[in-house]
Amino acid sequence: MNISGVSLADQFGTRTVTVDEVKRICNPANVNNEDPSAPNDPEHLVAYDLSNINPPFQTVPNQVVSNEFGTITVDVVMPQLLLLPSAKSLSGPPPPLGDDSFDHFLCYQTRGGQTQVNNVQVDDEFGTIIVDVKQPLRLCVPVDKNGEGIPDPTAYLMCYQVRIDSSSAFTPAGQVIVNNQFGPDGFQSYRTTELCIPSLLNP
Repeated sequence: MNISGVSLADQFGTRTVTVDEVKRICNPANVNNEDPSAPNDPEHLVAYDLSNINPPFQTVPNQVVSNEFGTITVDVVMPQLLLLPSAKSLSGPPPPLGDDSFDHFLCYQTRGGQTQVNNVQVDDEFGTIIVDVKQPLRLCVPVDKNGEGIPDPTAYLMCYQVRIDSSSAFTPAGQVIVNNQFGPDGFQSYRTTELCIPSLLNP
């Protein structure tokens, strides 16, 4: 995929980007049994690489992020990924979500902030795993893509590197087929590498 001239506007500014290949699929998950209905949520988030970011981004320092893992202060370094609400299937092209009330997110690489939370239980449609939460990686902020608006401007995500505990029996999902505003696509899924948590920014 290579879609140029995509407009993205958020609290850090407005820029145009080229949307490149798929890098992640984010399943809705129940973390520490806080939302048992989450694994049945039809909305997934598919993450696309970005290039040709214009104008260049200037680091925004000292952003305070607060969530169930605590409060950290990070520098927002550069845009990395665009998250699109997506339908997902393992057997064939799924119909689109049919709902425009879902936020898109622009995820920025962050620097700084220390986090270490062990033995976090994560349940999704593929089963249950235990992970250790490591360093913060990305701050995802709601973004207006191509003038479509932002349904919930307070919906932030902080994404952390995780390591799957050796006690967890993890099996990759294999071939995944998605459908979103960029059309249907298929790719292989592998290990769980990140956990993104609803967060407050500069509360």
